[in-house]
Amino acid sequence: MLMKHYSEGTWMKITRIVFALALVFMFTWQSKLVSLWNHLNRRYEINTSSLRRWSENFDLKIFELFF
Repeated sequence: MLMKHYSEGTWMKITRIVFALALVFMFTWQSKLVSLWNHLNRRYEINTSSLRRWSENFDLKIFELFF
């Protein structure tokens, strides 16, 4: 199979790189979302209490999904 072609250390490196890229993507994506929310909030004065609740639930769901 495919795994026989690579040594154990190579798979560890590949896994680490993929995991690191996923974390970086997650954090940059989240910060872009937050800045977009702030921009919209300043512009249209959205009700922030419900938005904050939704954001906390969203973070919890992402955390449960990955861990």
